[in-house]
Amino acid sequence: MSASLAELRRTYEAHRTLLFDALQSVEQIDAALKAHALAVDDVLIQQWHKHGLHQTQITLLAVGGYARFELFPHSDVDILLLHNGADVASILGIESFLSEAWDLGFEVGHSVRSVEECISEAQADVTVATSLLERRVIVGASGNPHALDQRWQQAFDVEHFVKAKRFEQQQRYARFEDTAYNLEPNVKESPGGLRDVQMVLWLARAINGASTLDAMVGQGLLNRRECDALTRAYAQVKFLRARLHLLARRREDRLVFELQNSMAQSLNVLPSGGLRASEVLMKRYYQSARELRLFNDILIDALTSNRNAPKVPIAGTPFAACDGKLDLMTRGSNLSSLEILQAFRLQFQDRAYSSFTPELRRGIVRSVQSFPEDAFDTEACRALCVDFLRSGHGVYHALKAMNELGVLGRLVPPWQRIIGQMQHDLFHVYTVDQHILMVLRNMRRFADPAHSHEYPLCSELMQDFPERELLYLACIFHDIAKGRGGDHSQLGMEDASNYCTQLGLPPQQIELVAWLVEHHLTMSSFAQKRDISDPAVIHEFANLVGTEKRLLALYLLTVADIRGT
Repeated sequence: MSASLAELRRTYEAHRTLLFDALQSVEQIDAALKAHALAVDDVLIQQWHKHGLHQTQITLLAVGGYARFELFPHSDVDILLLHNGADVASILGIESFLSEAWDLGFEVGHSVRSVEECISEAQADVTVATSLLERRVIVGASGNPHALDQRWQQAFDVEHFVKAKRFEQQQRYARFEDTAYNLEPNVKESPGGLRDVQMVLWLARAINGASTLDAMVGQGLLNRRECDALTRAYAQVKFLRARLHLLARRREDRLVFELQNSMAQSLNVLPSGGLRASEVLMKRYYQSARELRLFNDILIDALTSNRNAPKVPIAGTPFAACDGKLDLMTRGSNLSSLEILQAFRLQFQDRAYSSFTPELRRGIVRSVQSFPEDAFDTEACRALCVDFLRSGHGVYHALKAMNELGVLGRLVPPWQRIIGQMQHDLFHVYTVDQHILMVLRNMRRFADPAHSHEYPLCSELMQDFPERELLYLACIFHDIAKGRGGDHSQLGMEDASNYCTQLGLPPQQIELVAWLVEHHLTMSSFAQKRDISDPAVIHEFANLVGTEKRLLALYLLTVADIRGT
């Protein structure tokens, strides 16, 4: 490396170090990432002139995150050398320019294409189309970008792009098991990661020409409060990704266990409420990820649905049927606690609608945020909850949706404390709230004949169990006291007993739910840690369980719980 190139590299690295050493708060993240992108611009422009490329008919463009001024400490520098179809192989400066860009320490992702090659590649590969969608000129001949703009407008197939990007997201979600709550999340690619916001902005730019969240406010796709909340959550995850790069000293997007403690320490996060510092940090991440995941779902639906579809009122409710979905009859109206529960019943138990519309989901979030703590503690709400659990149809999907929309933490107050709560053990790979929902799903599958091939004995036992709603309640409460300190089985038993009492269940049913929560680890403990060939051990277990009904219920809960880990 020449002396001048080495000096330029030292200058750039010193500049980058100064930028990111000063990055101590979420509020600084956008300015730091933009300043980093501009610093790279400066270096590339110098090199462009050094190698005589300013005298050619080639244009240097930024693409990807570099183009949108979101250049993280160790991210790729993605560039496009756009030419007018001339013989670029004869231009010696291109090869030396790219070679020295690597020598400067940039992880360069580059392509050299004509306008027609760009269009052809974009039509064949949605990844190329995505990168070109947010292209930015850095330096070079002005005619090429103008020609590309014209051809892009002629050739860009919005419908195909939207369909391909939605399929791409489905595949991405599948890789991460469709959850934002993996205990070692990829802050870029996991559901609830940065890609979720970028996905919305790509589709908004393609469909409506809106390239920012603020622009989406102007188009009525977001309101100001939602935009501010989404912007804060997005900035939080960007901040964590940047700090993760700095901590790992390389491009690292997985917030793995061995980095979580170091990350919390570097950010001066303190233990709080019985949680370790790393758990406090991760809870912040999961809260932001839930916000990003929720609005990804809402905004993509809003962008791609028919906003002019007629509404058909549903008698006796504030709801309407709209294009096969359940909607608010009056845009912007607030819902009562009972009406919110009725919406979930209509959607998940009656199964008359394919989904909630974006406006209804927003209405639920908006209404719940204004509720007092005891909003769901009414006779009508309690009766509807018991009836819904007793029916069983759609109970897992309803509670999952309630959790996503912020309803479950109000409906079951202890639930609020376990949202995004980590479990530091060898058995669980999800946060406590997601694990509980998975256990509930498993229990519900035992009751569905369509899944009887999975666990035949459990399905047979479940078919004959008379009060399945008690098993669902035991699932909900079995780990609800995790992270409080003390014995979570004992604390959860008290929560379950209090909640079932509020529901107005008979004493013998309350006693069974509370007993199951208290002893949800007992059967697995005996089976795995005791000598079950010893009659005394069997006698001890039998005395503890007492009745066949308890035995069946505990067996079903144990299998559902183990499967949920």
